[in-house]
Amino acid sequence: MSPTSIPPLVLSSHDRDRLEPLARRALAEGHPVGCFLLTELRRAKICAPEELPRDAVRLDNWVSYRADWGWPVESRMLVCPDDYSNRDAQLSVLSPVGAALIGLRTRSRMPYLGIEGFRHIATAESLDPPLGIMSLLYLPADDDDDEDDDPGPAAA
Repeated sequence: MSPTSIPPLVLSSHDRDRLEPLARRALAEGHPVGCFLLTELRRAKICAPEELPRDAVRLDNWVSYRADWGWPVESRMLVCPDDYSNRDAQLSVLSPVGAALIGLRTRSRMPYLGIEGFRHIATAESLDPPLGIMSLLYLPADDDDDEDDDPGPAAA
């Protein structure tokens, strides 16, 4: 990637429909990332959710990324600010690096300005969840109607 080139982006129509009002509101409220996110949404190729390439960074999914060369790889679930609740497991799409990652394909690099005003380069490394992560979203629902009166082990 040359210093002035930026990679293509691809987003599902579902993500674009969620992100565009968010970016417009952020821009109107003077949020420092609102303009960047809106610009990224405008230049992205939009496709149907089922046509989104498997290696594209999307909302509500894990992304392992590097914020700059030499920095460690971090893994977070990319979420909208209203869904953000855990800084160790989630990354807001309204953070500078979150806005830089949305729509990237793995191994792509995207320049962005951090909140402190310095230039960084985000690299989407993979979309696999980190080892040892088990999401409650994927646990089967407990449809067992049997009542279990046993409260389990109790502390002595």
